[in-house]
Amino acid sequence: MASGHCLCGRIRFVTEGEPQWVAYCHCPSCRRHSGAPVACFVNFPLERVRFEGEPARYASSPGVTRSHCAHCGTSIAYETAGRPGEIDLYLNAFAEPERFEPQAHVYFGERLPWFDTRDRLPRAAVSEFPPTPPGRLAGFIIDCQNADLQAAAAFWSAALGMRMRLLPDEEGGKYVRLVDAGGLHIEVQAVDHPSRVHLDIASEDVEAEVRRLEALGATRVAQVHSWWVMEAPTGQRFCVVRAVLP
Repeated sequence: MASGHCLCGRIRFVTEGEPQWVAYCHCPSCRRHSGAPVACFVNFPLERVRFEGEPARYASSPGVTRSHCAHCGTSIAYETAGRPGEIDLYLNAFAEPERFEPQAHVYFGERLPWFDTRDRLPRAAVSEFPPTPPGRLAGFIIDCQNADLQAAAAFWSAALGMRMRLLPDEEGGKYVRLVDAGGLHIEVQAVDHPSRVHLDIASEDVEAEVRRLEALGATRVAQVHSWWVMEAPTGQRFCVVRAVLP
C-alpha cells in the first residue's frame, strides 16, 4: 500500500498492491501539466486507487483527462481512453516517491535536447505503454567465412570445452550448436562475409525492440526472415531475434 497527496492536502489517495509499471514521459503535454522538464508516472488499475477529495479534471485532448488539485494546483493523474480501467499517478504526488523506480522512457523523441537522465533504461521514441522490457542476451554466433563448418565447429568445441550438437534439416548445413552447461546459446555459422563473432538479442516483440535500439542510436542493416541485423553506434553488428519461450 502507498499513499500520496497534493501540496495543500485537500486531495489524498491510497493505492493497493504494486504498480503495473513506472515510466518517464517526455511529451510536451505532460511536461506542461507537471511544470517540469520530464514527467514520471506510476501506473495502477483504477480499481486499486482510492481518492479522498475530488480532483479537478481537464480534457487536454480527445480521450485524455488530466487531474489536479483546484486549490494548490498539484498535478495528480493522467487517464486515457486508450487504456481504460487504468490511471497514471504522478510520481511526485506520492508520499514516498523513492519507492517507485522508473523502468523506461516514452516519447523520448520529444525530449528537451538539453535534458536527460543518467540511466540505461529503454527509451521509446513514441508512446509504448506498458513499456516494453529490454531484450536479453540470447547468445553468441561465431561467423566463419568460407570454412569447413564441421572443422570450424570442432576447433571451437575443443577451444571452449563444449560438445557439438548437429542441427536438423537446412540449419545443419549452416550452423553447429555448441552446448553450454550454463545455458548460453552459442553457434558456429558458415558465412560469406569476413569471420567475426556477433551477439544476438532476444525479444518477444522484435519490432518494438528494434525501435528501442534505434532510439539508443543503433541502425537497421537488413531484415532476414523474422530477425533484424543492426549496427551499434560503435560499429559492431548484431541481430535482434525472437525470444524462444520456455
